[in-house]
Amino acid sequence: MRLPQPRVLAIDNEDDHLQPLVRALTRYGAACRPILFDGNIASMAPAPLARVIFTDLHLDSAATSTQSGNHFSMIQAILDQLAPDGPYLLVLWTRFEDDAPGLATYLRDRMQQGRPPFAILPLDKTTHMPSPNQFGPLDEIVNAIDALFDNNPQIAALLEWEDRVNAASAGTIIGVLKAAKSEDAPDLGRVLHDLAEGIAGKDKAAGRIGHYVAEALLPVLFDHLLRGDDADEKLWTAAVNGARDRNSSEDAAAHAHLNAFSHIDMQPCECSARGAVISLPDLVRERFSDHFGDFDEATLAAQFGVKPEEAPLEEWLLVQVRPACDEAQPRPGPLPYLLAREFTSNSRANSFGGLWRSPGYIRQGADGIRALAVSPRFGLSLPPDRLSGAVARFRLRNELVFDLIHAAGSHVSRPGIISYGKR
Repeated sequence: MRLPQPRVLAIDNEDDHLQPLVRALTRYGAACRPILFDGNIASMAPAPLARVIFTDLHLDSAATSTQSGNHFSMIQAILDQLAPDGPYLLVLWTRFEDDAPGLATYLRDRMQQGRPPFAILPLDKTTHMPSPNQFGPLDEIVNAIDALFDNNPQIAALLEWEDRVNAASAGTIIGVLKAAKSEDAPDLGRVLHDLAEGIAGKDKAAGRIGHYVAEALLPVLFDHLLRGDDADEKLWTAAVNGARDRNSSEDAAAHAHLNAFSHIDMQPCECSARGAVISLPDLVRERFSDHFGDFDEATLAAQFGVKPEEAPLEEWLLVQVRPACDEAQPRPGPLPYLLAREFTSNSRANSFGGLWRSPGYIRQGADGIRALAVSPRFGLSLPPDRLSGAVARFRLRNELVFDLIHAAGSHVSRPGIISYGKR
């Protein structure tokens, strides 16, 4: 059985300094993993779920307090070893809080491939040490931790949201266990099997049971998350206070980043995945006119609202638009794709001929704000084994795929009759 991992870590190379912090965090209500650092970084177990890491700044006992580079390098090596999967906050439990900005710059410049903390906040040891190695009342440290988050409500709000997600997950699991104890479904394994089979179809869930169970439980999890009125609205109000006071010129880039977060997945995916945006397979690129018609560049570009110079053959893309039911219950047969073109959002023209345009987004590897134009009039079907030479650039998340499929369906099925006289 895999036990839940704590999301809070406390690191120090002096036990007399570590234990007061751990006891204060425990009194604060946080499950904490204490690490008494002995210099052996390789022996530290990874902490993929860590969200808050308290650490002493000077963990290199061989370096003096003025040798900042040595201490910064040690902390970087520790963070690389712990390897948190998601965003995390680094709190410096230190007597040298003025070094926090220097550490932030150091980690930002050197952890390009890793995950630097999204914020670094100092928690001054000296305030709680009336004499060397002697700490004052624990309540004062608890209050200092509380104040740390009160002064940073945006961080506190996101951590509060994750707590509510965890509570919703617990409520969902309780529901599964209750179903397993009912007379009609007395076996937990049978319940999990039925959940997976309900999504994938009879005898089609094997090999991806965990995936399909997650898909089946997602609506229940979502309901648990939203049905309660347990959000700390005072905290969230403080977190967004003043957010609308920014210049309107900042909105376009901010919205593009949010669109990318909401709708664009840059993680590697198969070219056959639903929503995959791929380069042209060799078969299509070599016989482009056989699939889409013998258009000159200007005519084809005009169908997508872009200029001819923005539409060289190597830049055309395909978007996989397989129906959700076929994706969930992997059925044999060719996969449907629509022709697409990515362009800079400031070059967009008026939509026509059923042309679908995505919201503007910013993605890695592309300059400026981009958008995707897709035409339901230029589609083709390809078996998965005919995708040789294609490369998946990114993937549209489900909500945007549904919007695209709905727009394409509305275009091809729009009613129209010839009518004479008044109706």
